[in-house]
Amino acid sequence: MTAISYSNKLKTMMLGFTGSVMLLALLAIGVYANDIISADRASSWPTSEGTVIYSEATRGCGNGLAFWPKVRYQYAVAGQDYTSDNLVFGNIGCGPETDAVTIARQFPLHANVTVHFNPDNPQEAVLVAGKVLEDTWVGIDVFASLLAFCLLFGYFVVRKNKPQDRCPDPLLNPAVDS
Repeated sequence: MTAISYSNKLKTMMLGFTGSVMLLALLAIGVYANDIISADRASSWPTSEGTVIYSEATRGCGNGLAFWPKVRYQYAVAGQDYTSDNLVFGNIGCGPETDAVTIARQFPLHANVTVHFNPDNPQEAVLVAGKVLEDTWVGIDVFASLLAFCLLFGYFVVRKNKPQDRCPDPLLNPAVDS
């Protein structure tokens, strides 16, 4: 195998890997952007009164060492009963027990809550409308940075193997044989 064919195969593999990572980053950004759009739309959704039927910090993520707030509520729309556990749009990440307890305590058991529901699909509901979790913005920042890195990396991979333009004048470019 010659050095040129090895270099081209390596370049192709690096660009393929970089392209795959870019696609995953774009997909993740799209998911986060959808959460932002959904949160904005939810602020104009109709509301219904609901009742919290479960609220506590739950262990189980992060290899069972981290906690997340699990809050379930019931509500009715046009005489039909629904239940949901969507607090807010975005990723409710795992974290310390104290953080999960703080969030769960905002929605105590048997408390009356205002539920924002999608009029086209009443099963889709949320308690906190018009906002997303901070983790959503962090996720967008992380994946946008990854995307920018991949673009730069891809540019340098292509640029490194690109023949350089050379001036044909041997006085200006001594590497060119006359």
